[in-house]
Amino acid sequence: GGNAKKILRHAQSGKSILGESMVTAIARGFSTSEVNAGMGKIVAAPTAGGAGILPGSLSWIQDKYNFTDDEMLMALLVSGTIGRIIATNATISGAEGGCQAECGAAAAMSAAAIVELHGGTPEQSLTASSFAMLSVLGLVCDPVAGLVEFPCALRNGTGTINALVASDIIGTPVTLLIYGTVLDDLGFTSITYTSSPSAMNCMFIIPFICRAFASLFVYSTILDFTVSLKD
Repeated sequence: GGNAKKILRHAQSGKSILGESMVTAIARGFSTSEVNAGMGKIVAAPTAGGAGILPGSLSWIQDKYNFTDDEMLMALLVSGTIGRIIATNATISGAEGGCQAECGAAAAMSAAAIVELHGGTPEQSLTASSFAMLSVLGLVCDPVAGLVEFPCALRNGTGTINALVASDIIGTPVTLLIYGTVLDDLGFTSITYTSSPSAMNCMFIIPFICRAFASLFVYSTILDFTVSLKD
């Protein structure tokens, strides 16, 4: 415990590599995870294991860009839609899918919400969420010294940055992997699972995630509706 405070102090020291602003976001991602590990009260967003990513990234975004609470609520609606897609068609459970399910889902939800806040289209929100998820595909639950929550805390910090990176890339003119290409790569990821005994419990998530991302096309109409509510 106490790592979030140490990271925040490092951010404020002027010696961080990423700079005070970004490292502060990392500290916020850590903090919720540490509160959870200390038996504190948190909001599982979407699970306890990845609960620091959404509040870490969105609170940082609101402070940096002065978004209103109403705008944040709209963003949370978008993130909840993404979370529901993943939970319904795949899994958000670490026991079933490892950290790619928990922290991956949280980063995907956060990325979509951030794109929505910056005026992105529903398709851009979906692409950002898929990019965030793609960045952690294959990430299993691997307790360190039997402590399952130790890697969770670290991954809440990196997951916060993952969401910010995914959302920022969407705002550039670079060519990104589209859904079809992502689905092709998922098949390759499933093969690598079979060679890792520690990941055998997680290998069954792959076909479910394939269906989840296919469903993103269907659910894009939901995001269209959420955007239209602001008009």
